[in-house]
Amino acid sequence: MKNNIISKWAALLLTISGMAAMASSNTLALVVNNGENITESGATYTGSVPLVVNAGGTYHGTNITLTGDDNNRHSASANGGYLALDTGTVTSTSSREGAYVVDVRGASAVIQARNLYIGSDGSNIHQYAVNAEQGGLITIEDSVIRTSGTYARGLFTRDDSGAGTAIRAVNVDIFTSGIGSIGAYSESGVIELQNVTINTTGDLSYGIASWTALVTGTGVKITTSGSGATGLRSVNGGTIALTDSSVTTTGANAPLVALGVSSYLHADNSSSLVLNGGTYLAQNSNFMSVSNIDDYQLSGTVVINNATIGSGGDLLTNTSTSGGAIDLLLNQTDATNAGGVTLDAENIGATNVTVNGGSGIVGDITNSGSGALAVNLNASALTGDVTNQGDGVLVITLDNNSIGTGGYHGGHLIIGSDSAWAFDQNSTTDRIDNHGVIHLGTPGNFITIHSDTISGDGTWLFPVNSDTGAKSTVTGSTDAD
Repeated sequence: MKNNIISKWAALLLTISGMAAMASSNTLALVVNNGENITESGATYTGSVPLVVNAGGTYHGTNITLTGDDNNRHSASANGGYLALDTGTVTSTSSREGAYVVDVRGASAVIQARNLYIGSDGSNIHQYAVNAEQGGLITIEDSVIRTSGTYARGLFTRDDSGAGTAIRAVNVDIFTSGIGSIGAYSESGVIELQNVTINTTGDLSYGIASWTALVTGTGVKITTSGSGATGLRSVNGGTIALTDSSVTTTGANAPLVALGVSSYLHADNSSSLVLNGGTYLAQNSNFMSVSNIDDYQLSGTVVINNATIGSGGDLLTNTSTSGGAIDLLLNQTDATNAGGVTLDAENIGATNVTVNGGSGIVGDITNSGSGALAVNLNASALTGDVTNQGDGVLVITLDNNSIGTGGYHGGHLIIGSDSAWAFDQNSTTDRIDNHGVIHLGTPGNFITIHSDTISGDGTWLFPVNSDTGAKSTVTGSTDAD
């Protein structure tokens, strides 16, 4: 499908011939039909559908004004035809549910737009500023998009037929406001973003959402405000990939990354999200949130490379009640201010966190459920207490010069030959496999460690009070003293 989309965009560079030049100040709606080729400047059209180009028709307009009225359905529509708009305004004040400002539909339908202001200020729900469906393609450059209202959408694609629906936005500023509004939402199809700014305002809104679809971006800057206003949400097998971008959420309970399934897609689904470079901050919420509805199984992967991340809560919380697998991979990433990892009491799935280099994790690791939590450190660090307080599995593994510091309460600790763990409080574990070094308190802080099983050929360092001879103690199936 990707090659098909690229080919269709490349085809837009072909010269469109046979256009009849016109100058117009019309105020009535314009319909361009098969075989009609129109070029005009300074035109003004209004109505429920101010401008529509049907299959086989071609329209090129500059300095154009298109205004949808109260009953507006589409302000500028390519219904199988070719529509090019250069400089102007395209707006709608429709009171209809599901009004579209710029709309393309059909495998042969194309819209090219640049230097536009696109605005939707309708009083009803589901107002779409830029919409592509059924194989249509939209390229929009150097423009501003503004929508308002409940469930408003800045960019939206739907491709139920698999015909290659796509939107490409370059140097575009998107502003959405209203409950559940979304800056860029791909519900099947593809959205490509380059140097795009997205600002969403409203409770339960999203910067970018992907539903069984693909959204890619380079140089994207996203800011969300409102309770539960998430930065990035991937649902039902959707994929989001951003490079050299920034995402900031400012509201309460507003994670930067959310993975989930919907109540009306009854299938096991794998979602993914990749962040390459940039800064990603959830100011007043957890960084990554995983949840599901009912018992639909959820799996997903989040990969963060060479980035800086932060949160006002945990790095990752998993409240999913399904048996799916969640993987979080941090590569050379600064997570100093991102927090720890928490699995909810209802969680029964498998959660894997791998940290390669970077700052490591600063925060507690807690498994309260019956699922499995594994944290793997490679040339990295963990500072925080580890607690397994449910009947699940918790394993921390340190390799390649990794260092852990904190208490350990339940669970399994594995220390590689060149790594170390420093206990700073009394701890009770299920198992310790020590092939590296374990530090047991300090001369002024003697502690007691108990493990049901102790193994390995590593070193145990017991600080000793030089005056009293007091030192920390270890008990378990093997005498490590």
